[in-house]
Amino acid sequence: MQQRLLSIFFCCSLLLIAAQTNAQNYRSAGTGNWVGPPSIWEVESPAGSNNWVSTSSYPNTANDTVLIRNGHTVTINTSPTIRRLVVGEGTSGVLQFDNTSGRTLTVGAGGVAIASGGQFNASGTPQDNGNDTHTLTIQNGGSLTNNGTISFRIPDGASFFDIVNINLSGNLAGTGTSTFNNIQFNGTTNQTITIGGTVAINGTVATTVQFNNTGTAPNNQIINQSVAFTNAISVTPDRTTFTQGNYVHDVNATYLVSNASITIPTAMTVTALQGTMNFAHDNASAPALTLNGNLVIDGGTVNAGVNTNTSDQFFNALVMNAVNANITLNSGELRVGNTTTGFGNLRMSANYQSVTVTGGTLRTERWVIGSGNADYQTVTINGGLVQILPTVTTTDRVALQFVQGTLVMNGGQMRIGENLTAITGSNLEPFFI
Repeated sequence: MQQRLLSIFFCCSLLLIAAQTNAQNYRSAGTGNWVGPPSIWEVESPAGSNNWVSTSSYPNTANDTVLIRNGHTVTINTSPTIRRLVVGEGTSGVLQFDNTSGRTLTVGAGGVAIASGGQFNASGTPQDNGNDTHTLTIQNGGSLTNNGTISFRIPDGASFFDIVNINLSGNLAGTGTSTFNNIQFNGTTNQTITIGGTVAINGTVATTVQFNNTGTAPNNQIINQSVAFTNAISVTPDRTTFTQGNYVHDVNATYLVSNASITIPTAMTVTALQGTMNFAHDNASAPALTLNGNLVIDGGTVNAGVNTNTSDQFFNALVMNAVNANITLNSGELRVGNTTTGFGNLRMSANYQSVTVTGGTLRTERWVIGSGNADYQTVTINGGLVQILPTVTTTDRVALQFVQGTLVMNGGQMRIGENLTAITGSNLEPFFI
C-alpha cells in the first residue's frame, strides 16, 4: 500500500512538472554512476505520459525530477542541479556520493524525500582513509524529508570521515534514521523542524547547526518543534551559531545551546514558547550570553549563566551589548546568574536598549542599567514578577544599579534582596506606579 501511494504521489509530481519549460522526468534503470557510460537513466517521453525510454543523457537542469527506484544504487560522480529528488519507492533504493571530495548536489523547490527503505549516504565505498566533503543544497524553499536512512557522516578509516553538509531553505521532517554533519537553515520564508525518528548531529565545529534565515519578519522564523532534533544537538553543546532570523523554540525539550560564552547577534531574534533553553550553562569558565539582538520569552524557561562555577559577578551573565538590544518577557521565566555562588548579572550597556516585563518571572542576581555610561535604556514592568535576589551578600555589591535610564512600573512586582544597598544611581528617573 505504501509503495502504491508513493508511486501515485511521484506520478502526480511528474504531471505538474511536465507543464514546465524543458522539464525532464528521470528514473533509474539500474545501478551505476549518475554520469555514465553506461547510462543508467530512463526519461519519461513525453513528460506526464508514464512512457519511459532509455536515454544517454543524465539529470542536470533546474527543472529535472529524479526517482531512484527500488533495488538500484546510484553514485553521484558530478555536481548536478535538479528540481526534485525521491530516493526509493518504499522498500529500497540507494543514493550515495563517490569518493571525490567537493561534489555538490543542488535541488530546487521540489526538495528531497527519502522513502521508507531508501538510503542517502555520504559515501558508497569508505575505508579509503581520506576525508571526503560534499554538499547538499536545497534551495527555493525546498524541504528535506527523511523516512528512510540518511548517513551524512560516515567513518572512513582511522580518524577520517566522509561527510555531507546541508544548506536547507525549507523544512526538516520525517521519521527515519538521520545522521547529520553540519546543517545551515538559510531560507527566506518560515521553516519548521519536525523531524522525528532517530537523529544524530555529529559535526565538529561551532557551525554544526546554523540559523541564518534572511526573510523579512514575520516570515523569517525557524520553528523547532522536534524533540529528536533538540536532544541531538544538545548532546555536545557549543555547536550552534545564531546569525539571522528568528529561532523559535516551540518544543517541550531542553536545548543546551552552549556551556561556553555565546552571542545572539543584532539581526537575530530568539523566541522561547515552551521547554528550556540554556545559554552559557554548566561550565566553570565564567561564560556569558551576549545579547545584541532580541530575546522574547512567551513561555518556558531561558537560563543565562546559571549553574556555572565562578565567583565573578561580571560573568554568569546576560550582557546586552548593542544598540537597540531588547528583552521581552510575556510569560515563562528568565533566570540570569548563578544562584549557587551568588554571582552574575543582567547588564544593559549600550544606548536605546529595553527590557519589558508583562508577565512571568525575571530572576537575576544583579541588574546594572546604563553600564559604560550608555543612555536611553528603558525598563518597563507591566506585570509579572521581577526578582533581584543575590544569594551571596557582600558590602560592595548593589542589587539594582542605575547609571542611566528609566524604570517604569505600571504593575507587577519587584523584589530586591535584603541587607544590600538596594538601588543606587544619581541619574535614576522617577518610578511611575
